[in-house]
Amino acid sequence: MCDGTVRELLGERIDAALRASGVDVCNLDFAGEVTPGAVDAMARHARRAGCDCVIGIGGGKSIDAGKCVAVRLSAPFLSVPTAASTDAPASLGAAVYNEAHVRTGSERLKRHPELVLVDTAVIASAPARLLAAGIGDALSKKFEAQAAAAAGAGNYHGYVPTRFAMAIADTCYRTLREHGHAAFEDVEAGRTSAALEATVEAIIFMSPVAFENGGLSFAHSMQTALMQARGASRRMHGEHIAYALLVQLAMESRADQEITDLAGFLGPLGLPVSLADLDCPEPSEDELCSIAAITCAEKWAHHVPFPVDEAMIVAAMRRIEKLSDEWRGQ
Repeated sequence: MCDGTVRELLGERIDAALRASGVDVCNLDFAGEVTPGAVDAMARHARRAGCDCVIGIGGGKSIDAGKCVAVRLSAPFLSVPTAASTDAPASLGAAVYNEAHVRTGSERLKRHPELVLVDTAVIASAPARLLAAGIGDALSKKFEAQAAAAAGAGNYHGYVPTRFAMAIADTCYRTLREHGHAAFEDVEAGRTSAALEATVEAIIFMSPVAFENGGLSFAHSMQTALMQARGASRRMHGEHIAYALLVQLAMESRADQEITDLAGFLGPLGLPVSLADLDCPEPSEDELCSIAAITCAEKWAHHVPFPVDEAMIVAAMRRIEKLSDEWRGQ
């Protein structure tokens, strides 16, 4: 299963390889949004064709759609990402949306993908913006796991976060800070490299281990709100998370220097450090309050070791707007 772009680029090669191995293939076309109706239609097609395994090929949403089809068929799932834009390929969960592109929930595989097949030559041929989004998504896992653990919140499985998860989350962050910029430049040039290998490992393998076993926190709750905000609704998951992570650090009363240091890493990747960067320039008071209200209603927003309210979130966003202006002025 893949979308039209991936099918045009890789479809014939993939089908030929599978058939040469004696595998009968049923192609499912993914239209672009993981809605219950779209997934149900693909699952009916697959069931009629007698499919006993689902292979999701593409970006994060194609992978998530494949997971949802596999859940409905009670079939094994294999993941073949063509971009490192999220940590979806190796995780259990799949985000589900409505027709308005608003996240409405999630579904979960009974077990992790049987195989996650990553070819960095393919990743290097994808737009560099996709890799940047993956970096933005994965960077947050260290801070979200730390906050969730400090709050005494359970991890993705409902258990106490593990020390192993914290170590992986920290390694994920350090790997991205060390190699992320070089990897981005390599993908812009369409070449593979050791930096790209390290960055892809952090995004696709370290990040899901970190969040599933460490937990999620404020940044992933704010992403739900940003998907409904003016302009920002059109941006990618990892772009939302990059900005939301800065707001989380402001909520945690981190020093200005720490926040601007992270902004200095995000900016050269084209990742947002302000609402204007998310195509929401000069947000009104009502817009800030709406983002805060939607964020505050999400459970992960409260996976921090202090009470959270809407006024705190608005104040944190204003602080990030001020700091981003100062950072740009340096």
